[in-house]
Amino acid sequence: MNSRFFAIASMVILLTAGLVRAADKYEVDPVHSSIVFKVVHMETGEFWGRFNKVSGSFEYDEADPGKSKMTFSVPMDSLDTNHPKRDADLKGPDFFSAKEFKEITFNSTEIKKSGDKKLEVTGQLTMHGQSKPITVTINMRGPNDTRQGKKIGLSTTFTVKRTDFGMAAMQGMLGDEVELHVGFEVAKKG
Repeated sequence: MNSRFFAIASMVILLTAGLVRAADKYEVDPVHSSIVFKVVHMETGEFWGRFNKVSGSFEYDEADPGKSKMTFSVPMDSLDTNHPKRDADLKGPDFFSAKEFKEITFNSTEIKKSGDKKLEVTGQLTMHGQSKPITVTINMRGPNDTRQGKKIGLSTTFTVKRTDFGMAAMQGMLGDEVELHVGFEVAKKG
């Protein structure tokens, strides 16, 4: 009787093992990912910059997006406005203080589906040593099977106030609101 019970229990475990699936794990493909920002200069023009490096991961549970997680990191030494002196100023103590605060990070605290191929992602954005909660809507493409493996495209646009993160220099000369355009391609691990 006991051997029969264990045989049946083993069969049930084997059959249901295929049904229970963990979240797929993806890593940022830095070659196909971009972060671009803009800020108003002297209430006249828009000045643009970018971060040339990004890393991070996305654990995506397609069946239950609420179990998904995101984490991203942007090294401050990758800031690029196509003007070395301005880059040095932005990395200096009046703005990002890049020697002291070496990266910008984002860690999700909640992810939920908000429409077809859209996720509402809430998390902590840490910049200039200060963490603030933000919520963004992310547009998704995929998951798709590509020649380079399974990939997902993630994109969003959102605005932060630099003074919320302790960067108050040059008020009036530079706008307080900074608009970020983020596009990540993430590739499945394993």
